[in-house]
Amino acid sequence: MAFLYPKQFPAGCVVETDSDPADLRFAGVQLYPVGVSPEQAMAWIWKSRAFTGSGGGQFQGDCCLGVPVYDEHNFPNSQSTSSADAAKTKMSDLICSDSYLTDFVFFGTSIANQCNEPPYFGTSECGFSFFINDPVIVYASPIYLYDHKYYINIGYGVAGASNLNDDANKTYFSGNFTIDGIEFPLYSDPVCSSTPIASFTCTTSLEREAN
Repeated sequence: MAFLYPKQFPAGCVVETDSDPADLRFAGVQLYPVGVSPEQAMAWIWKSRAFTGSGGGQFQGDCCLGVPVYDEHNFPNSQSTSSADAAKTKMSDLICSDSYLTDFVFFGTSIANQCNEPPYFGTSECGFSFFINDPVIVYASPIYLYDHKYYINIGYGVAGASNLNDDANKTYFSGNFTIDGIEFPLYSDPVCSSTPIASFTCTTSLEREAN
């Protein structure tokens, strides 16, 4: 499917830079970890309206005399449609937008294992959000164009792992959050000699209409 208004993507939101956006930090958080082709960036913003995905992982929930006990999270295959801009049904609904927000959320189950208590069974959430010049965010969040690739501000997380965060010591690589084949690295804060692992894979499963 051709893009309806490719020259207007995104409307006044792209900032060309000579510095790698992956090196930027906001309160210690890496929000521009991966650059993608213009076609992929346009597909996420203009076309992708819902994603289907699955995954899971584990992270240290308790520490028993120096031995980690893990919380386990499982996300079965399910679909998510954002309640924000991504819920718009037509590509033309976005042609005049100067800001954009998604909030794709997936639901699953969790098991919190403890040292001296029975496990606790509950629910869990994971997902990702793209932000483009969102007026609620206190820092600038354009799309950066660097070395012929687009870098979109993204927050993501699953099973206790999320964006690299130097301030929170989330620097231990524990897996990938994969969106349409693009891998975004997940980081955790390992304590009690734990080995956190996490992964989630999702693909576009519903597209907007072209007009």
